Amino acid sequence: MKTLHLQIAKILAVTTLSIPAFAHAEKEMSPVFVDPFPHIIIGKCMHGKDLDGPKALSIWGAQLGPIFNSSPVIAGTIMAYIRDWNSPDCTFNDGRPRLSALLGILTAAFEIEPDKEKRLQQIMELKAKYPNSPLGVLAEANYWSSYAWHARGHGYSSSVTPEGWRLFHERMEKAEQVLIENKTAGDVLPNWYELMLEVKGALGRPEEDRSAIFYEGAKKYKTYLPIYFQMANYIHPLWGGSWKAVDDMVTWSVNNTKDTEGQSLYARIYWSVGQSVVYRDNLFTVSTAKWPKMRAGFEDLMTRLPKSKWNLNNFAMFACHAGDRKTFLSLRSKMADDIIGSAWPSTVSLELCENKFNYKK
Repeated sequence: MKTLHLQIAKILAVTTLSIPAFAHAEKEMSPVFVDPFPHIIIGKCMHGKDLDGPKALSIWGAQLGPIFNSSPVIAGTIMAYIRDWNSPDCTFNDGRPRLSALLGILTAAFEIEPDKEKRLQQIMELKAKYPNSPLGVLAEANYWSSYAWHARGHGYSSSVTPEGWRLFHERMEKAEQVLIENKTAGDVLPNWYELMLEVKGALGRPEEDRSAIFYEGAKKYKTYLPIYFQMANYIHPLWGGSWKAVDDMVTWSVNNTKDTEGQSLYARIYWSVGQSVVYRDNLFTVSTAKWPKMRAGFEDLMTRLPKSKWNLNNFAMFACHAGDRKTFLSLRSKMADDIIGSAWPSTVSLELCENKFNYKK
């Protein structure tokens, strides 16, 4: 099973990532911010605001990778961007925070470097020079987490060898140790909670430990969506949890964010759970997800983020999945030619839904 940032890493078109250059640039960066590439889409939050869906992540990564490997002055600008992105208002068109791609960037960097010892040495040099940098903390912990999944593989547990399990636990425990020992430096970014929840879940730590991390992170960074997605990822039945645990968590999350997000977290979290291949075809029959509540959540999303074609496509897909003809036909008309193929799995394809409800242009 792939974790969320591993899925993001697969989307990102990253070539290489020079971590030492990045760290050096952070120290040398002028206090006066100068954007060397005012035309690029990944700049401060006023740039690229219209990016939406998977395209946002792929373009973000394709632009970010080369800049990481250019001169220290330019690479240092990225740190200014990351600081700017650490804001609830810094999102893509679909409402996802830009920082949500950071761990995917680091994971992609791990996967393209064949010499794992060289990569670890680079990370340790970064941490030695900049011991209080959240980037160093996340880079090291994410290294061990990625290396753990590398040993385990992403298949079912029955396919993992005894040696694979041993290395998985050994490396994941190192990731946990890094995060625990460097919490003060790391949790200035919400990604620390996102990664810690993955590590705790992967290691099967007690529910109270994971819940403590989740509640702390969700209260501190209320609208940082990956915290909610990671928590839900490890408490559904596939990982030994229960649908009651998921639904209780969703209810708490909606209450935690309703002042700014309305009911949208209900739709977002079940949408995240429904991306698992195990639940893609039967979310509304096997889980506690209720379509009327999910529809209300999507309606709040579209009210707040009316420009998002990604959200609109997924709203229509779930309406079809739920058998809601009226809602599907209304949304399909709004979509017009703005079709995003990746929103429609083969079992709930747009063509199947159009035929099912006799859609006519």
